[in-house]
This record gives sequence, structure tokens and C-alpha cells, in this order.
Amino acid sequence: MGQAFYKNNKELDFNINGLGKQKVLTEAESAYRQLLLLLLLRPGDYPSKPEMGIHISKRIRYKNLDHIVGGAMKEDIIHQIREYAPEIDMVDMNIMQARYKGEWYVILDFNLVANKTISIAMTRKSTKLLDIKVEFD
Repeated sequence: MGQAFYKNNKELDFNINGLGKQKVLTEAESAYRQLLLLLLLRPGDYPSKPEMGIHISKRIRYKNLDHIVGGAMKEDIIHQIREYAPEIDMVDMNIMQARYKGEWYVILDFNLVANKTISIAMTRKSTKLLDIKVEFD
């Protein structure tokens, strides 16, 4: 049983589930947390890994949206995942932009080997640095 448990679940959480047991994160939940960490970190935040981090809040600016979906950021994100989170079994990644209720959003779709897609939508708002919404398909 121990082998199957750790093969199907990536990591433990500090929270408890509805049965009072320690919550176990699925592969998609674990990947989402690692992806969000890489997206929000700034290079230099971890002194032992000075290149780790994408600093997405600096890149998401309305005037830069064409550059974001153009390819350079996609390459940076894929490189960061391969370098610092190789346990994320990613097949492909897409970056899109959309306008919703007067706000521009950048949507990052990460397609995982486990037939899951993690969609992360981000926007810059005047009241917050970033507003983030995550969905698992």
C-alpha cells in the first residue's frame, strides 16, 4: 500500500481533510503550488538559487501583453520548470490573453501528463498587485 500511496500522491499538506487526517495533495495540486511559486518568485529571492523565479508581476503589464504571448516568457517558464521543478510532468504550455469585465488577463494553461490541465489566470488591478484564479480540468 505504501508504494501505491506515494506513487499517486505528490506531497502532504499542513491542513487536515474532512476526516481529520492530514491532507494529501494530488499531482495537479502539487504541480499548481510549485508553478505558482516559480511564477511569483523573483530571481534572487533564494540566495542558494539566484536564477530561480520568473517574477510574473513585473512582466504582466498592459503595454507588454503582446510580448508575453509572443514566446520569450513561455521559454523562460518551461526552462524554470525543467530546472527547478522537474517532477512536474508537463506535456505542453500555452499563454493567452483575454479581456474580461474591463480587465486584461493573461491565461497560462499547463497540460500535464496525468491528463490534467492547470489554468492560471492573472491580471494586474489597482487594488492588488496580482489577482489570480486557478482551475483544474
